[in-house]
Amino acid sequence: MDSFTHAVFRVDAADDPKAVLEGLKRVVYALRPKGVAIVVHARVESGRVEEGGGSLQVALEDRMRFQSRGRVEGLEDVMYHAGFERGKIRRLRDEEGVEVVVGMKWDQLTA
Repeated sequence: MDSFTHAVFRVDAADDPKAVLEGLKRVVYALRPKGVAIVVHARVESGRVEEGGGSLQVALEDRMRFQSRGRVEGLEDVMYHAGFERGKIRRLRDEEGVEVVVGMKWDQLTA
């Protein structure tokens, strides 16, 4: 399998939290040591949507928190559970519509 130095992973609001975790695990597996993963999340707030018949829309963070029974609070926690070290995960941008998180694959042999 190829190993990459950089990877970009896009997370949509409609994605399943389990699919996000599995995708991030594949990113960790594909990265070389000291490889960098850039995760871009397009946010959508929870609430009612007027278009489409007034259906209810649930944000990805709320679904992650519900499915993990409170263990996962945000995208950084999902990256930690996927295999990134907690000290190597940084949130670069956290605006109203977009969240960008960067994580570095690290193992003890490269320290």
